[in-house]
Amino acid sequence: MEEHDISIIGGSMAGFLAGISACENGIYPTIFEEHDKVGKFGKCTGVMSLNGMKSFNIDYKKCVSNYVNGAFIYFDDSEIKVEAKQDVASILYRQELDELLADIAVQKGCQIKTEEKFSKGIQENEKIKFKTNKGEYSTNYLIGCDGANSSVSANFDFPKLGKYDYAICNEIEITNITPRDKKKVEVFLDNQVLKGFFGWSVPVNEETMRIGFGVTDPLLFAESKKKFFEFKQIKPHLEKGKTLREFSYVIPINVRSQTQKQKIFLAGDSAGQVKATTGGGVIFGGNCAKIAGKVAALKTDDYELQWRKKYGSMLNTHRTIRKMLDFPNNFFLNFGLTGFKLLGGSFWLSHFGDMDFITNKTRIEVN
Repeated sequence: MEEHDISIIGGSMAGFLAGISACENGIYPTIFEEHDKVGKFGKCTGVMSLNGMKSFNIDYKKCVSNYVNGAFIYFDDSEIKVEAKQDVASILYRQELDELLADIAVQKGCQIKTEEKFSKGIQENEKIKFKTNKGEYSTNYLIGCDGANSSVSANFDFPKLGKYDYAICNEIEITNITPRDKKKVEVFLDNQVLKGFFGWSVPVNEETMRIGFGVTDPLLFAESKKKFFEFKQIKPHLEKGKTLREFSYVIPINVRSQTQKQKIFLAGDSAGQVKATTGGGVIFGGNCAKIAGKVAALKTDDYELQWRKKYGSMLNTHRTIRKMLDFPNNFFLNFGLTGFKLLGGSFWLSHFGDMDFITNKTRIEVN
């Protein structure tokens, strides 16, 4: 049986950041990835805040396709325009970012084992023993960074999320079209068509967009897709453009009530460390993964306490805003957003808004 100090399940961004953090604190982990290559294969819209990306201290600019400075938020027949004086987010090629982090992890001292899928494990005293499709292992710490449908979470009986704590999403990348504004993301709020989540259109460059939507009820997915693709801002792009790829995925939009069992940690999507407002999990999940790697390396065993103290309240704020947006019908949603607009909401978001930490005045440093 092969022995390790730290084993990380999942070869994507959270797993690599956990591994890099462990290496920087003196322990060199092994990362297990079930596919024949690392990464999410681009199954990510790739909108990431510039402030948040700074926290990872990596040169990721070669992975950027575009920068944006705001958004058009559509509801009913109205819109709210949000525009900062400078760029606030980057549009990334996610697979390139994952591969960049994999290279950094290996350079730091991580070992990556591909085509090894976690199957089952048990905790015996101070050791965790687990199996993959290729072998048996013993480890002092196990960090599950294996996504929304985490096998680590299921195997070790972590509390489950609720039925509607996931957004079921579909996205199309389409080219030969012209975005309304290359510097603006488009957001669609409609609680009849897009119940529990929202729709989006993201400018990748001058002629390519990523158009997608999500709902929290799987039974509504097919009908929601049909209706969303008929929206007046979306339909012309689908009719004129050329589809490069289409994919579906699941995002957790609530945090698990427990993410640590002794020396077994969950980080990233597997822990639900995702903004419920947008489904963005890279910034919070990535920084929580860094904490997991450091805690395992230093053997302080206070991962849950550390990450909740640093990021828990802000993730709860995103969850509260999501609940506020989930009005039972569009009348109340439109009434609330119209009032927000009349009270200067566009100005407030443009000057004080922050994608991750809600407002610049409440922003905390991520490091």
